Parts: sequence; C-alpha cells; structure tokens
Amino acid sequence: MKISPYVIAIVSFIGILYFIELNKEQSQEMNNEISEKHALAIKASNTIDSINEASKIEIETMDLIIELTDDYEKHKKIGAKLSDKEISNFEGKMGFNIPYSYKLFLKYFGDGAHSVYKNSISKISQFSWLSEYQKELNEKIEIINDKEVNTDSLLCLMAIDSNGGTWCWLTSEKNKNGERPLVYYNSQDKKLHHKIPNFTDWLKLLVKNKSDVINSLNIDHKKFG
Repeated sequence: MKISPYVIAIVSFIGILYFIELNKEQSQEMNNEISEKHALAIKASNTIDSINEASKIEIETMDLIIELTDDYEKHKKIGAKLSDKEISNFEGKMGFNIPYSYKLFLKYFGDGAHSVYKNSISKISQFSWLSEYQKELNEKIEIINDKEVNTDSLLCLMAIDSNGGTWCWLTSEKNKNGERPLVYYNSQDKKLHHKIPNFTDWLKLLVKNKSDVINSLNIDHKKFG
C-alpha cells in the first residue's frame, strides 16, 4: 500500500510539533529548577550575611564592654548583671524585644548605671515610653532630616539628661538582625535628632569620647532645628 506524501507530511509535522512542545516543557522545567535554586542561593546568602552581621555586632559589642569594664572606676552605681530569664521577663512585660547588642550589655556589664562616662542609663525596669514621660507631646514627632514617627513607639533608654533630652529606642523600626535605631529627643524643640543604627554604634561613640554621647555629636543644644 502506497502512503500518500501528504500523509507523511502531516505525520512529520505533528511529530515536529510534539518535539517542540516536549522541548518547551523540558525547558520550562529546567528554568523553574534554576529559578528555585537561584532563590535558595539568595536565601542562603542572606542567611550567611545575617549570621556574619550578628557575629560582627557581638564581637564589637563585647570589645566595647571590655573597654567599659577597664574604666570601671569612672562609672557610678552600675546595676547588677541580668540573666536571660530576667531579660525575658522584662520583654514579656513591656511587649518589646530587646536588641541583642543591648542584651549583651545587660548580661555582661550591668542593668544601667547612674553614670557611664557621664551618661545615665536607666534600669530596664525603669524604662518608660516617651508618650507617658512627656504627656504634652503630639501623637507624631518629627525626626530631623527624616520622617515623622508615632510618639508611643519611642522607648526611653534614660531619663531626661542635663541637655534637656533623652535617647530613645525607635521600636517601630528594626533591621534583619533585630537591632533597632536610637534617636535623641530634645525637649526644647520637641523633635528627634541623630538617628543611630543600633546600640553598638551608640556605645562606640560613648567609649570613644568618654562623655555625653549627644555632646560628642557636636550639637548646639540651644539652636536645634
């Protein structure tokens, strides 16, 4: 039986279409597999970066705490060192996860102090929200050269200092390692100044200048704004 050339052509054409579709499916599967592996690689890289950053913060913070301890006689009324359980109890009470850098400070240096190089740091049991401490403030407060934030998102690291201000945790923000920035509230202009990325960087300024952190930033406290 003789097969028509047209039949052969149709069969060949169908075969070609089949292989094209098969290759498309295989190509799509390969692309999906590559995309998944790429996503996993990015995730692994971010995890490694996060671990490296956390390790860097731990090393830097512990080095700074050692320097503070070496100058122990220059500080006044340092609080007792806290256990993980005591820190955890505070977190539950306040509904605030303490940044790891500050946990290291609490565990290996002490729970605040009357004076650390002239800086008063409150015990965590005495921390208060700025909105409770300064009841006359508006609902939102401006960060100089940045944005407005809710006043009730500011947790005071200390009481009002001799310059009429206080350092506060900006609890509405945190980076991938759970570290939170610190901002300086000034009661004269009722604004926030000098956003410092984390407590470790704040400690660096403290240890470097051995004086009020805000003063080390060369602020004229009578001419804010």
